[in-house]
Amino acid sequence: MHSGLKKLSLIGTSALLIVAAVIFFTKSQEVTLEQPRLELNSTHKDFGAVLPGEKLNAQFLLKNTGTGVLRIQNLSTSCGCAPAQISHEEIFPGQNSEVSVSFHSRNNAGTIGHMIQFDSNDPEQQHVALTVSARSQWPVESSPKSIINSNLPLGEKSEQELTVYSSDRQSFSVTSFSSSHPSIQLKLLDSSDFEYRYQLTIAGEKAGPIIGTVTFNTDNSVRPVIVVPVNTEIVLQERIFPSNILIGQKARKAQHDATLIVNFSDASNEITKIESSSPEWSIDHWSVEKFSPKRQKILLSLRLPDSPGYHRNRLELNTKLNQEILAVTVTCLILND
Repeated sequence: MHSGLKKLSLIGTSALLIVAAVIFFTKSQEVTLEQPRLELNSTHKDFGAVLPGEKLNAQFLLKNTGTGVLRIQNLSTSCGCAPAQISHEEIFPGQNSEVSVSFHSRNNAGTIGHMIQFDSNDPEQQHVALTVSARSQWPVESSPKSIINSNLPLGEKSEQELTVYSSDRQSFSVTSFSSSHPSIQLKLLDSSDFEYRYQLTIAGEKAGPIIGTVTFNTDNSVRPVIVVPVNTEIVLQERIFPSNILIGQKARKAQHDATLIVNFSDASNEITKIESSSPEWSIDHWSVEKFSPKRQKILLSLRLPDSPGYHRNRLELNTKLNQEILAVTVTCLILND
């Protein structure tokens, strides 16, 4: 009797354990199945070639293909100039949401890119990064886009090639071109359906800045006018020879005569004063002979130092136009009496 009851008790206990195991397994399966899954239609949007300063909008589709609710958090972008928005932060199974971002292309030619980031509760994609990019490009462009010559010696000229071309290889025409400054000249070298080549020449008649533009009018409706800034500084570049005078051994307070040749870039320039940087040296007298309007010979007589030993001096020649001081180094060895 007791044995039968014992058997029934064991059978009942086993049945309860089996039922509990089935319930636990079913529940665990339900938990396992209720997982969100993020699916994206794309992670990168490249707009390709666009006009400078154009406003661009990109959309990324987010779909929940799992069985649990998909949650999107911490949406941000790499730049405040490219704000991003999401239509739904909670996405139920089988539903969609959309991340949109807007930004402007660069105002000049070049590439721009931004990154959009967010977190999700999808175990496989907890952190997501999306990217957008665009390349600013005018349909008609110039090369170079600006011309800057920091120092152009007076009397010399600068020549370089400037090209106006179709960046998308579409036929166009330059209907006219002009310069805003008389020292900036343009000459057409050759042309085709997609390109115009010019020679740009800069030649200033006096020292100082040359600031201007060259303008090209085209039949392109998107860019009918192209303006290229030009900035050049015309400088005096005088030359003196020799720049070093080695006198050698001399007696105390001896006199030494020297000859200098000065080449000027401006015919109106001339030497106005010659000074010694050392008080131990003195200039007894100096004179000028003109070989040509831009070439002069300087004759000067130096009084050497009174103290024995090695001496070094710098002669400074001031010019009429006062843009550059010419310098000559003089050295000698003064002997003891």
